[in-house]
Amino acid sequence: MLYRATVLVYGVINILGGVIGMVMAKSPMSLIVGGLTGLTLIGLGVLAKTKPGPAFRVAGLVTLGLAGFWVFRFTEVTAAGKSPMMPVMNLALAVIVMAILAAGHLSKTRTQASDASVG
Repeated sequence: MLYRATVLVYGVINILGGVIGMVMAKSPMSLIVGGLTGLTLIGLGVLAKTKPGPAFRVAGLVTLGLAGFWVFRFTEVTAAGKSPMMPVMNLALAVIVMAILAAGHLSKTRTQASDASVG
């Protein structure tokens, strides 16, 4: 449940980030990308109820893509001499989400391994 909730909340945060980007920077691309990414993550969070394996794998890939994007934005923003706070915060959030998803994967793998050794 924690892992599914993490993906759902991260999806909502991405939608809100897109709205904030639109309002603060007048960036329709922020709204589009944040909205689509957020809706994708929310859809994956819903799908995780019935097909957790594929849903969490794709959510991990989406999160990894977002982390890569925020690394790119960090280099772009610092090169322009602007404050790197926004990309750093988003990158940290993506890393936290990836860590939670990885912990879920590792705990599931460990449980399956111990079940196999018992039987």
